[in-house]
Amino acid sequence: MIKRTAYLFILLTSLSLYAQAQVALTKSHDSTLPVEITADSLEVLQAEDKAIFSGTVQAKQGDLDIRSSRMTVFYKKSGQKNESQGRVSKVEIDENVFISTPNEVAKGDKGIYDVDDGIISLEGNVTLTSGKNIVKGSKLVYNLKTGQSKMVNTGSTNSAKPDKKERVTGVFVPSGKK
Repeated sequence: MIKRTAYLFILLTSLSLYAQAQVALTKSHDSTLPVEITADSLEVLQAEDKAIFSGTVQAKQGDLDIRSSRMTVFYKKSGQKNESQGRVSKVEIDENVFISTPNEVAKGDKGIYDVDDGIISLEGNVTLTSGKNIVKGSKLVYNLKTGQSKMVNTGSTNSAKPDKKERVTGVFVPSGKK
């Protein structure tokens, strides 16, 4: 009984620390700020209201920093009511995705930043690091407006063990530990 209680206490403490780290990320993020993008090359497809950045790509919005090998930026289509033409609405992020804020770092194979909704989704070998806390899974959905994040298993299997499904894993270090 004491062993179960201790385990439950450690689990709840770890989840509390993780939740506190998640909330810290979004207190200062403003998705209405301009998105500044630098890259090795740019292809603009005006008829499709999109631009494709490739090479070493970096996008910054306030203290949100997104890097990858390729980003496709989608703009609001002209003629929509109450929307300014040329405003970024969505960014598709491909190859070696790295997202950082002052409090966290996330890595994955690909992702989507829905600027309008303030949601970042990462997929494929996702790792989220906050201080010494680390969570890994196959998909991360992060709401920049609320601070809520969800790491899930998308049902993929381990290539080394095809009959074993991947699981979400986490390592949570209580504050004060080295």
